[in-house]
Amino acid sequence: MRWLITGAAGFVGRNLVECCRRRAIETLPLAREHADLRRREETQRAFERVGPVDVIVHLASVQGAGVFPATYPASLLRVNVEMGLNVLEAWRTAQPAACMIVVGTSCGYPADHEDLREEMFTCGEIHPSVSGYGAGKRLLYVALRSYCQEFGLRGAYLVPATMFGPHDDFASERAHVVGALLGRFMRAIRDDTAAVSVWGSGRQVRDFIYVKDFARIVIELAPQLRHDLVNIGPGAGITVRDLVAEIVAATGYTGTVVFDETRYEGAARKSINTERLRVEYDLRPSRSIGDALRETVQWLNANPAALNTVRQPVL
Repeated sequence: MRWLITGAAGFVGRNLVECCRRRAIETLPLAREHADLRRREETQRAFERVGPVDVIVHLASVQGAGVFPATYPASLLRVNVEMGLNVLEAWRTAQPAACMIVVGTSCGYPADHEDLREEMFTCGEIHPSVSGYGAGKRLLYVALRSYCQEFGLRGAYLVPATMFGPHDDFASERAHVVGALLGRFMRAIRDDTAAVSVWGSGRQVRDFIYVKDFARIVIELAPQLRHDLVNIGPGAGITVRDLVAEIVAATGYTGTVVFDETRYEGAARKSINTERLRVEYDLRPSRSIGDALRETVQWLNANPAALNTVRQPVL
């Protein structure tokens, strides 16, 4: 098996490459240094020069949490759609025998539903805080489906819960909630800080998946996928307040936790339904959130520079 992975130098990409190699899958990492996927010709040449592959996983994207997607909705829409359409066209012309797996986002789901099932993905308005990013990712689902329909290709769209784990962003203002909080608590321990502030009330509900569980599930799903949209996650949400309690336990922080209700906290609830993953494919995450957080803390202790590494998006 030969897998071509875009965004291979990113958070999810690095973990997927590691997981593939442990399973003796030949991986062909495609990162920004190899090709600028915003450029059609560069993308085409990159897909041609690797030779035939069995699976393509499109992970490359520009994203961020907090106020980042609300600040740059047009830029996020443009860049992610440009890259995605270039990848799909290169797949059609250079790698038509491969199964294309596009990794999407739960931000593409409508904002007014709590039980987010796959059949709802294109139904309803996206939350205003992530409108551009979510619309771009939703459009790529429609594009993938259209390529499969018109050209007889095999592709699938995966929607993960918010991921966390090794190689995540732990330092920037646009880090997702688990990475941001882990970084904040780990730096507080390092710097002997007496209190840690958490944005929002803590009542907002989210669901999370350990990135290594996600990577394993992608590998085990790939042979079964045809023209599917599949949610990947634990199947249940957790309040941010309970998440913080798990992080405090995993890190061993002994100071005070302050929930700052004046700060941005996003939608009240966002949790994806994973019945299809469990029932149709008999797959589920294997680690509890507590175990996954402890593994991530171990990785951070071995890689302390990650606590202060700020990643700059390319818009």
